[in-house]
Amino acid sequence: MKKLLLAALLASAPGFVYAKNFAVPPKNPIATVSLPDDWDADEIDTGAEVTSADGEVYIAFETVKAAKVETAVKEAIDYLVKKGVNIEAASMKQKDITINGMTGFEIDWDGKDKDGAAKISLTLLAPTKDRFVMLTYWASPEGEEKNMEALMKIEKSIKPIN
Repeated sequence: MKKLLLAALLASAPGFVYAKNFAVPPKNPIATVSLPDDWDADEIDTGAEVTSADGEVYIAFETVKAAKVETAVKEAIDYLVKKGVNIEAASMKQKDITINGMTGFEIDWDGKDKDGAAKISLTLLAPTKDRFVMLTYWASPEGEEKNMEALMKIEKSIKPIN
């Protein structure tokens, strides 16, 4: 009885979210990521695509061979443009980052989509010497703010497979 009560209490606690785990990519993975259960997530050949429950945030987690990083970044930008995202090149900001021991960099832009203002970023992390995890991110500013807690948990959940 006590265990049932504790389980019910934990399940109803604010901020307590069960997560789905994805290997990136599904075959021969180099990293894992945990995503909120209420987000729509689909496994793709190179990783996973996810959309927040409110539809305001989109993230793709993919693997990229080191020799093809430049091509992959161009393809990610082309994908966003095809989806109606206009990137304001002058707003570009780049910074070096480290997540769970994986070094990399993040490029952020402001932009617009059919619904208005948008926040866009591409992140590359190096869990191995020859393969990267690339995150393609696109959100409304309001969606980013509303989902910030989940986004921070997702970021902290990205781990290399050693």
